[in-house]
Amino acid sequence: MSHEPRPSAVTTKRWLSPPPPLVVTVRETPLNGQTLRHLVALDDAGATVVPASPAFYAGATHIQDLVDFVAGRVLDAAGVEHGLYRRWAGELSGGSAGR
Repeated sequence: MSHEPRPSAVTTKRWLSPPPPLVVTVRETPLNGQTLRHLVALDDAGATVVPASPAFYAGATHIQDLVDFVAGRVLDAAGVEHGLYRRWAGELSGGSAGR
């Protein structure tokens, strides 16, 4: 018997060309061994594991900015275009970096 949830088993099948992406977002902490083993199995099956970790370095000024960043990263992993956060342009702006 497989411990893999049914939706992920269906999504990771290779009968579609190309298969739809399976993006798993992990929000629970701490992660125990069983959860980590399941995440590795999902990764081995072709899923993308995206932790629900907001980027505090991105200049968020509201809680919604942090939520949008995590949602945007999930959409990035699924290949869906969005405008939820400002993308890195290779330059630092403001802050205390470089002081």
